[in-house]
Amino acid sequence: VRRIVDIWTHCRKKNGADGEFLFGDFSAVDMMYAPITARFATYGVPVNQTSTDYIAAVRAHPSVSAWFEEANLKTGIVTADQIADEATHLG
Repeated sequence: VRRIVDIWTHCRKKNGADGEFLFGDFSAVDMMYAPITARFATYGVPVNQTSTDYIAAVRAHPSVSAWFEEANLKTGIVTADQIADEATHLG
């Protein structure tokens, strides 16, 4: 987590005048970090203000926002991907 926050902070400090994303405009690198921003937000990972602002900017981008909206429509459970009931293993 510290390494990612360091990367984000460095990129924002160096490119902050060019936009709200890591290298100014939204780019492939921001899309690659979108799942990580989602995890940090979901699990409430404590980060600095620069990273908090970056996470919010990524989440607000129309492409990422649409991705989250579509994911929220998925309600099915893939049984094979679920952790088995502990009692099953204790047999």
